[in-house]
Amino acid sequence: MHNGIVYTQLSQRIEQAIDQITSLDFPQATLNDLKLFLKRLNINYVPHIITVTGTNGKGSTVAILSHILQHNAIDHICHTSPHIRFFNERISYNQQPISNYDLLNYLQQIYSLCLALEIKLHYHFISFVSTWLYIQAQKPKYAILEVGVGGRLDPANLFDADIAIITTVALDHCEMLGNTIEEIALEKAHIARAKKPVIIGDNFPKSALDYLHQINATVIYAKHDSNINNAFIHPNSMNCALTAIKHFDNTLLLPNDLGSYRVAGRFQIIQDKPLMIADVAHNPQAVAHFFTQVKSLLMQTPKTRVLAIFSANQHKDITNILECGDGFVDQWLIPDLSIIDPRFSPLTNQHKNTCFPNNSIFFDNATAAFDYITANAHADDLVIVFGSFVLIGELNKYMDKITASQ
Repeated sequence: MHNGIVYTQLSQRIEQAIDQITSLDFPQATLNDLKLFLKRLNINYVPHIITVTGTNGKGSTVAILSHILQHNAIDHICHTSPHIRFFNERISYNQQPISNYDLLNYLQQIYSLCLALEIKLHYHFISFVSTWLYIQAQKPKYAILEVGVGGRLDPANLFDADIAIITTVALDHCEMLGNTIEEIALEKAHIARAKKPVIIGDNFPKSALDYLHQINATVIYAKHDSNINNAFIHPNSMNCALTAIKHFDNTLLLPNDLGSYRVAGRFQIIQDKPLMIADVAHNPQAVAHFFTQVKSLLMQTPKTRVLAIFSANQHKDITNILECGDGFVDQWLIPDLSIIDPRFSPLTNQHKNTCFPNNSIFFDNATAAFDYITANAHADDLVIVFGSFVLIGELNKYMDKITASQ
């Protein structure tokens, strides 16, 4: 319990250090500024790089790659985003999150250089630069970089990928990437490099495929391994990871548990009675897959009711996400997360009346929604929690408090 309190206090210090950087009264750093930033930090060690992009399945693909490298005792650092609970989750060395001590040290270096260059970094840039300071210190053989959004303008694209992976392409982050599949795919295709493999996990538009051929990238379509079937991880992620492994080192041994391997926040069973499953699915493509998994579970283990706790930020296609639950979800529980994250719209009466189904109950915060489940859910209900990393993070905090009080 004491250690948990200390860790939380250190995490708060980390968030305060990040806020100190993002709130500086300087211009926001561009991608070109970030090149200079890394140069000034004397970042010169570059490991073998695997860069992963895609609308969905990036985090699972990185997790599988890391699992395989760890099984083969190969030093590697991963950079993923966003995190579920703690910022440290974004940066891991051999599957262990970066220490608070190292992270705070790197944040101080970043802050000092921001003052010297009179620029400020946003959240994702801070995470990325911290990762490269860690890579410079640890000198791993591999770095696995998950793109934040898109590809062309993501900081991961500052480094040439030895292998690029594009898991899926669907409509998401349209305000930044474009309103068509073709536009979004082209943004993601820019992580590929000439004469280097790019693994394609799903149908890829011709225009983006033409770009890959124009730059002379080696296009490889992900192949399914019929010996490995994992019901908890999207096939695209597994196929992409395994295809990539075979192309950069086909001597590596595969762990025996790949068929049952689980990734945090992906069809994650939180408790048994009532059965509660959490998933970070936050766009129509991901939610449709999550609901397919849920319906498959219900075919095997019927439940009396399906209760869904859902919240997504204001840029998401909430209408089409909710349509996935038509005739399936018995009760929607909608918490207001705008107080803890400005990306979420406040639940005004207009939102309640126009955006959500009639069988919805609204709550001022996530804790109130979880309390409702604790008080009202029956043992034979199914509770699903999904829509954002933020919501799943709040659920983890809530469950930690329950565990600590027992």
